[in-house]
Amino acid sequence: MRRSPQSQLRDEQFFKPFLDEVGQLKSESAIEALCKEWLPKIQEYCTQLSKKVDDSGNKVLSVNTYNDKLSNFRNMILAWQKGISLTKDNSYKPEGKDKSKAYNGKIHYAWKYLKEGLEFYRERTEKTLQKSENRLQESEAITLEIVEQYIATATKLIASYDWREVVAGIIALTGRRFGEGMKTAKFEPTSLYKVRFTGQLKHGVEDYEMFSLIESHIVAKELDRLRNMPEIKALKAEDIEQITNDKNSTVNNCVKEHFGSFVPVLSDDKGTGNLSTRSLRYIYAAIAAYWFKPARKETLTFYKEQLGHISKTAAFSYVAYQVCDNEGLPFHSGVNIKMLETAPTTIEKKEIRYRMTEEQKQKLDQLQSEWGLETQAEVMEQVLKYVELGMRKAPVAEEKAPVAEEETPATKPTDNTQDIDLESVSLEDLNNKYKTHPGSAEERMRRAVQAIMDYNDYVATEQQQRWRVTTSILAQLSGSRSDRIKDFFNKHETWINDHNEKYNFSAYHNKGKGDITEVIKVK
Repeated sequence: MRRSPQSQLRDEQFFKPFLDEVGQLKSESAIEALCKEWLPKIQEYCTQLSKKVDDSGNKVLSVNTYNDKLSNFRNMILAWQKGISLTKDNSYKPEGKDKSKAYNGKIHYAWKYLKEGLEFYRERTEKTLQKSENRLQESEAITLEIVEQYIATATKLIASYDWREVVAGIIALTGRRFGEGMKTAKFEPTSLYKVRFTGQLKHGVEDYEMFSLIESHIVAKELDRLRNMPEIKALKAEDIEQITNDKNSTVNNCVKEHFGSFVPVLSDDKGTGNLSTRSLRYIYAAIAAYWFKPARKETLTFYKEQLGHISKTAAFSYVAYQVCDNEGLPFHSGVNIKMLETAPTTIEKKEIRYRMTEEQKQKLDQLQSEWGLETQAEVMEQVLKYVELGMRKAPVAEEKAPVAEEETPATKPTDNTQDIDLESVSLEDLNNKYKTHPGSAEERMRRAVQAIMDYNDYVATEQQQRWRVTTSILAQLSGSRSDRIKDFFNKHETWINDHNEKYNFSAYHNKGKGDITEVIKVK
């Protein structure tokens, strides 16, 4: 475990009296006695550092912290012994794997005896196993029908052209955290249902193998597609905390929309319908255990490995669901273990050439310029997205729709919109009559930014009432797409930065302030 310089210095100051005293002892028995005397002192030291408390609010010893400190103190002994004389009275010749700890072939007896016996850990292991067993008994049951619907829903979502649905699908099928799905995760298929995952946000684990609930090459391909979506590429410069603040709630709404009708709500969330991306991590862990956990492997150990935790204690909260039959009895685990022996499917990238007219090419160029995209492949991705979304919303016609009447001269749009002074038109006309005008989006964003600045300068009387101009705030007020907002910020960077710097806003000034549209109105 990584320690801060302050933590290491504190440990060294605490342990120095032990090293001073044990250095004076001349026999194995005296050294062993001093070590046993110091073990309770170390426990008390660790208890004071613990964040765990009992029902009365008293601090409780964390076994994980205790193990970490003991390991650190024993490492101090190994470093300290290099500066003293090791004799037959205060040291011994190690065997086996302990030889690597020796200095000039010997190890001080303090390293041998400053540790707990098996009974200490056996007692706590039994408590953890019993607690885990109780948690399994209390977990929500999910049937095979729910599992099948969950996989089908998530598989459909990751193939969507809506970035929110793709993120929800990725998390549902791989159990990743929200920030990992949005920005940091990378998958490399290693077998038909396993990937090597990199990009973990906690605990410093660089990479490890984990299970996918559908074929690994599919989640890897769709994750790559997600990373190239304009809405996700626009977040490249933002940090994880800002992305979470801005986007987590909208993805959670997507989770509720698609999974809320069949996924049971956890007992402590009943009545609230509080399904979220975290809920998907719970369900992923349960299905992965049902499919791939060896029968003899403990559930907490399996969860720890798949979710990337450094201890079983950290994985304990994810024991929330269990795959059961219709009577609520859990199935045996590992039903699909043999699938792991199959090599991953490889996809050959084929370049498809489409012969288009000059007029079609010019239209694509125009869309690429208006949308601020880098390649025409991205343009086609956006076009397909809008087609899919339009098909979802379009009602199914049972009979041929009536032919629209010919537009009258009064309603027929004119072609001279390029000459319109958009700054002088009303907001209603800007949002309706001139909605498709090439400059309408920028004018809406300009008005939104100006409204924020006017509010900060002339309405707000306290710093906390003011709003920092950000991409997410501008999206709320203007309704513009993230790629256009990014272009607007790049174009007007000085104007916006000067205003934010005038009020010395921090990066998280807007956090917890609610919906800006309830406070500021664009005119």
